[in-house]
Amino acid sequence: MARYRNGLILLLLFLVLLAVVLLTQGGNSSTTTTAATTATPDPKAQLLQILNIPAADRPTKIEVKETTPAKSVAFKYENNKWLLDSSTAIELDTMVVASAIDQFNNLKGTTLVTDKGDNLANYGLDKLNLIITLNSPTLGNKVINVGEQNPATKAYYVKLENDLRVWAVAPGLIEQAKGWLEKLPIPVPTPTPFPTIDLSPLPSLVPSGTPGSTTTSIPITSTVALTSAPVTSTVALTSAPITSTVALTSAPITSTVAITSATKITATTSVPISTTAVAKTTSPISTTVAVSPKPSVKP
Repeated sequence: MARYRNGLILLLLFLVLLAVVLLTQGGNSSTTTTAATTATPDPKAQLLQILNIPAADRPTKIEVKETTPAKSVAFKYENNKWLLDSSTAIELDTMVVASAIDQFNNLKGTTLVTDKGDNLANYGLDKLNLIITLNSPTLGNKVINVGEQNPATKAYYVKLENDLRVWAVAPGLIEQAKGWLEKLPIPVPTPTPFPTIDLSPLPSLVPSGTPGSTTTSIPITSTVALTSAPVTSTVALTSAPITSTVALTSAPITSTVAITSATKITATTSVPISTTAVAKTTSPISTTVAVSPKPSVKP
């Protein structure tokens, strides 16, 4: 009995130790998962993040305005297309505008120049010359003020309205939006392919006719493409020789001969002389018939 009792005690101790180990590992795993979920963002990346608009709050309007000289342009998103926001809703290149909007939604700077909002004149932000406004139905307006361009890095100085921080931003996106003031992002039309031209040779003209006939038939195949403009077509017909046979008939010829004397006229007698000219053979006569061109046809 004592031996069984000791074995039972050892089994209970083992189970207790196992339970303690499992609980400890579960707690560590939970702590690790929580720590990974609540990882601290990179402070440097946060400093350079200018805008971070969620997809659900995507802007549906954008306006680019320049003060000197005064000009502006605005786009709006309707029926899955970006259009010019004016009395004439010109359709724009939706892919180009949507790509620019996505970049503005996640606008980042290359450098945080200052977070105190002082000496704005050093960055051309004291007198605003270029203003880009994004309008979201849920977030309202996000106004980006653009200052001067750094002559060395070509980056633009920008700040948000009601924000003291000033960033340097790569020039590509700013210059694209600025270019819309001069040229709208209109899609390039698809070119219409040229029609196919049939270069096969035309059929030869073979005249047909019967010797002795004065007419001949020439087959002509013509294809006319009807267009809205008048079409003039000229057909030149070649001349075809035609051989005909003429039979010469015999005709009596009557002549009157007056017989006189050298010294004295004794009598005048009319002697009929019958002369027959008979053509016993027929002579072929070659005749060429020239068929003049028909007048131009204007359908």
